[in-house]
Amino acid sequence: MIKSFCPYGGAREMWRSQDRLILYDGPAGTGKTRLLCQKSHCLCALFPGLRVMWLRETRASLNESVLETFEKQVCPNPRLFTNWNLSRGTRTSYNYKNGSKIVLGGGDYETKVMSSEYDVINVFEATEIMQELWDNLDSRLRHGKLGWHQMVADCNPSYPNHWLKLLADSGKIKRIPAHFTDNPSITEEYKNALSNLHGFKRARLFEGVWCAAEGVVFDLESCIIPHVEPPAGEHYGGWDFGFSAPAAGVAAVVYKDKHGRDVIYVYEDREKNNTPIEVHAAWMRKHTDTTWFCDPSAPESIRKLNMLQATAVPAINRVLFGIDAVNSAIEGGTIFISENCKFLRERCSAYVYGPDGVKPEKVNDHLPDSLRYLVASLAGRGQVEMNCEAEVEATA
Repeated sequence: MIKSFCPYGGAREMWRSQDRLILYDGPAGTGKTRLLCQKSHCLCALFPGLRVMWLRETRASLNESVLETFEKQVCPNPRLFTNWNLSRGTRTSYNYKNGSKIVLGGGDYETKVMSSEYDVINVFEATEIMQELWDNLDSRLRHGKLGWHQMVADCNPSYPNHWLKLLADSGKIKRIPAHFTDNPSITEEYKNALSNLHGFKRARLFEGVWCAAEGVVFDLESCIIPHVEPPAGEHYGGWDFGFSAPAAGVAAVVYKDKHGRDVIYVYEDREKNNTPIEVHAAWMRKHTDTTWFCDPSAPESIRKLNMLQATAVPAINRVLFGIDAVNSAIEGGTIFISENCKFLRERCSAYVYGPDGVKPEKVNDHLPDSLRYLVASLAGRGQVEMNCEAEVEATA
């Protein structure tokens, strides 16, 4: 049995659509998650052997959002499934008795996600993931049980140059906007709460507008240049360790401009989940004669990089000093970022100050941190040399 459900407006268009790639965006509370859960459930119940993937940036983040909606608002009958008794935290899928399956995944388990094929993929809070993962997921749409395939990016609006918005604007994916009128169960109290938000949060969550965040820590747009091969100079990089959370880094060259100033050109970036340090070290070694300024809170990882023949030293991690160093370089015209550094540009566009207006929020911060390590350590090279000497002594 399928629970009674009647979609309206944009939700009806989304319900009927068989387009392959869709951006389904709009204000909070418009019922986007409910609609996608309901459509997946209906398709799985009606088409035996269907394979659907539900995914967020991390697997755990599905538990109290998507799975909560599915189990409380959508799924009417646990007897349709063979594994309903599993807890949300340990569940890897919803297995229907007719052979259909909703697989639960996260960007932190990308290898497992990419090991199978699907008819439908729903990416919830899709602004959290990188375009590389989206493109990889597209290649897994080939199971062939429906006669058509579909991947949907479900999200509230974010900053205007987000890769999802740019793809939709270029016509490469179809955009279906969601509206409050799509969700007849939304309360005036909830809408009023959204309308009382301020600044970019109100614009995004109440008005449904893709707009820039206020209080962006690093506004890189003025220093983005067309990609060129790195000029002659000294090579450096910044590195932020991670595994389930992304490991992230930037590669740069420092050269003299016509005024004799040191100029930093960041020509490559990297952000990867679930990747062994040996793989990162191999990427670092491709950047010959490069010194990597690394997160100093991970001394064992720094030592391992050096054992793997990547020259790594502890970076300066004084947050406010680093922020001032990066912004001074931006304002002084002594840092340039290649247009190819798309991950860095996206993350910095969403890297904003916290409520105190002094320190950044710990969100979207891995690549911005690697940039901060790089610039701060170049600005305070004397301190870095002392750190490096201490690291050599500790390794000896």
